[in-house]
Amino acid sequence: MNCENPIREPRIRNFVCETEERREGAEEERCEARAKALEVAVEEERRKTEDAEDELLRVALGLGETPEEKRKTEDLERRLSEVEDALRQKDVEVEEALRQKDVEVEEALREKDGLRRQLEEKEQALEQRVRELQRKLDEAEKENKEERERQRGKIILLTADQLSLLKDMNTARQLSGFRLGEFEIHLQTFHRQLYLVMRYSGSRPVRVSAEVRLVATKVWSTPSKSTYHEDYMDGTRQKSQGYVLGSGDLTKVLNAYTRTSDSFHFEVRILQVVPSAPIPESSETGGVLQAGFPGIPTMVPLDEMYSGPHFLRNTKCRISIQREPDHLGIWVECLRDLSGRPWSFKVTYTLTLNRARKKGKRLRTGTWIVTQQNIFGGWVDFIFWKELVDPGNGWLSGGAINVTANVKINDV
Repeated sequence: MNCENPIREPRIRNFVCETEERREGAEEERCEARAKALEVAVEEERRKTEDAEDELLRVALGLGETPEEKRKTEDLERRLSEVEDALRQKDVEVEEALRQKDVEVEEALREKDGLRRQLEEKEQALEQRVRELQRKLDEAEKENKEERERQRGKIILLTADQLSLLKDMNTARQLSGFRLGEFEIHLQTFHRQLYLVMRYSGSRPVRVSAEVRLVATKVWSTPSKSTYHEDYMDGTRQKSQGYVLGSGDLTKVLNAYTRTSDSFHFEVRILQVVPSAPIPESSETGGVLQAGFPGIPTMVPLDEMYSGPHFLRNTKCRISIQREPDHLGIWVECLRDLSGRPWSFKVTYTLTLNRARKKGKRLRTGTWIVTQQNIFGGWVDFIFWKELVDPGNGWLSGGAINVTANVKINDV
């Protein structure tokens, strides 16, 4: 019965259609089952074919493995795996080593930079040190040059024309001179007396020792010298005046040389210039001077020496000694600026010659009015020369004597 014509068979329409549908569904399931079975069979056949082809290919290529070969292959694969693992481990170690090396390189570079900076700092410090040493070397060379010049001495030659200026000895006259470093040195007359004048252009406190040697053979056959020990100068005390010849000796020289073509001269040497502690201005009117004088046995007549200064108010006081033919004279010198207004003051003093190796001493006390024409107070015959240099009397120690002066200034 055909269910496609429901009009002709209406009573069995639904039954027939449902039965037909069930039959068609079962047929479809059987078809699908057969199709699946066929697919499985085809797949199995394909697999077998592929296996057969693979087997044939292995046989054709000689790749067939025996159990022993398979074991060796497995061993090789295992060893290969171990090698690969070892290589991976080695790669890890290499990476770690490279990382550590990078860290070390960075640290080394930082250390290198630090060392380079230290080297640059040391080079700068070394350059600064070299410049400082060069400066000191230049200063030392300058000082050595000045010292060589001082050792050679400078000659101040007085000619007839210059001597003619001294005829009026009451007038201050500046004679020949020279410059040495920070010092300008010349001879000058004040109040019928001849002085060595030193002017200092520096500011640091210094002690200056100088020597003046007089060569006037028409008057004295043996040259005499005046030595000034450790005169003090600084930025405010920039002028020093040292007594050279008194009016009587200066008159002798003028009389001997003014009517001839000959000349006499002074040899001036700066013996030493050393730094000094500052000496402040003093308002005291009294004080004690202590001085040692070396080389006593080598002195010749008219040689004289001056101690370092002691400042009382605006007065420079020094002890001086002079070799006379038969005696040693000892004095106190009190000096103010000779180029200023006239001045005078009264001084009371005591001079003491101290024994070096025996008990006892020799002292004298005096008073004098100090003026520009009379700056010394003392005695030309303080002690006999033979008594002084006799070792048994104990006055000398290593050829030196020690003198003390107590000075009191009273303005007039």
